[in-house]
Amino acid sequence: MDKKGLREKLLAQRRSLPALEVEHRSKIIINKLIEYIESLDYTSVAAYFPIHNEVDLRPFYDYVWKKNKNLLLPYAFKNGDMEFKLFEQKGFLKKDDYGIPSPNTTSIFP
Repeated sequence: MDKKGLREKLLAQRRSLPALEVEHRSKIIINKLIEYIESLDYTSVAAYFPIHNEVDLRPFYDYVWKKNKNLLLPYAFKNGDMEFKLFEQKGFLKKDDYGIPSPNTTSIFP
């Protein structure tokens, strides 16, 4: 199976997962992520906005904000470029060139 075929197969499997299973697995992953970053000295965290049954990191956003850290989400362009933008707790989202929610801000991080 080629890379494209494998990606399509895995995406179909992920999309078929029941919502409760995605939620349960997401909680487990978020707890492990929090446990890991607790030992780090950091000012910013790069994450993503979940689509198509990806791990739902949105509850993790609250943890980052409570720690007064920067939360960065990507904005992807059709030409292959990507920027990370600051997503504030009361911020708004807009869709990037691929239709994925991204912060509606001009605050770009390198």
